[in-house]
Amino acid sequence: MSRSMEVLPTFIVVGAAKSGTTALYHWFDQHPGVYMSPVKEPHFFSGLKPTYSGPGDDRFNQPIVTEWQDYLDLFSAGSQFAVRGEASPSYLDLYQPAIQRMREAVPGVKIVILLRHPTRRAFSEYVHLVRDGRESLSFRESLDAEEERLAKGWRRIWAHKRRGLYADAVEAYLSAFGRENVGVWLFENLKNHPETTFRQICRFVGASDEFQPFFSQVNVGGVPRLRWLHRWLNRQSGFLTWMRRRLPAGWRSRLRQSVDHLNLGKISMSEDDRAYLDEYYRGDIERLRQLLPDVDFSPWMRQKMGEPSPVLGSRSAPARL
Repeated sequence: MSRSMEVLPTFIVVGAAKSGTTALYHWFDQHPGVYMSPVKEPHFFSGLKPTYSGPGDDRFNQPIVTEWQDYLDLFSAGSQFAVRGEASPSYLDLYQPAIQRMREAVPGVKIVILLRHPTRRAFSEYVHLVRDGRESLSFRESLDAEEERLAKGWRRIWAHKRRGLYADAVEAYLSAFGRENVGVWLFENLKNHPETTFRQICRFVGASDEFQPFFSQVNVGGVPRLRWLHRWLNRQSGFLTWMRRRLPAGWRSRLRQSVDHLNLGKISMSEDDRAYLDEYYRGDIERLRQLLPDVDFSPWMRQKMGEPSPVLGSRSAPARL
């Protein structure tokens, strides 16, 4: 096949991590006019490599696509679709190599960026690691240990503070692809107004906005009451793979959301930790507001000190660390 006939993505969700990228992927996966990469996070353009330095990294490894032909193969079955996409949060973290490679391979691609209030995003990522039994430190201890962990080669999922500094990456994408090709939405709007926000994103990527998926929350945070059940649901087994292939995407989402609702309990951030991070991110948020004058950041401004961190579809439960 010549390069002009290669089947490529027409849009890419580049992040941020813990900001609704997985939910958006699954909503688009239900859309009859959209083809989504069967590997949700190929990480091809960021040049991400598998690393195993942090606790449990080997158990929670995921497919990473490193070869161009393998990346093309992800979209070959979607040649009849006018709209094709993938979602890899590392493209916002590692924006410099990602942008360079995207401009060479898919210069006309639409870029979708989801941003979550960075303080809440950091805590959500921490809870994710607690949920999976990988983090034993308190939230503040994990923040204090971040630079040392990264220096040892731990994965970006341990970079809770650093990953919330969005402004440089957003500015780089706007400069590289143009404002008309970069769409930015807030996680808070995706969560609180999913129908409206999904329609906006559909129109931006060129898909029909008349389709309404089952608006599930996936990859929910919280501490498992039954850790064995959580481990079993997240393991790669022949039976689970067989079930996933045979259940429609909407039914899979409904079933997983119901299980997570029953099994995951909520933990909250302390007011001191919240105040510390809010101050840390203050300057970066102001830069974002200047870069994105057409984005309404009021959902971030309305979140008050002491407000529990939202953990979708979960009930209150004490943290067991």
